Amino acid sequence: MKYSFIIPVRNRSSLLRRGLQTISSLKYDKNKYEAIIVDHNSKDGIFDVIKEFQGKLNIKFISINTEKYPYFTIS
Repeated sequence: MKYSFIIPVRNRSSLLRRGLQTISSLKYDKNKYEAIIVDHNSKDGIFDVIKEFQGKLNIKFISINTEKYPYFTIS
């Protein structure tokens, strides 16, 4: 991978969809970049959006679950 788009999200599935649409429309070799999505306890369909783009983009997904791991916080 040459380039990475790091996208932090929390309950913004519509904005994530727009961002991934923009990235997938790039006129650049898709094997040279990836989208890394970092989710923080979303409850609004983020996973459905990611599924839409799995075949179109190289996607990595990181979930930060502070409900399960309350000692892990983002500052």
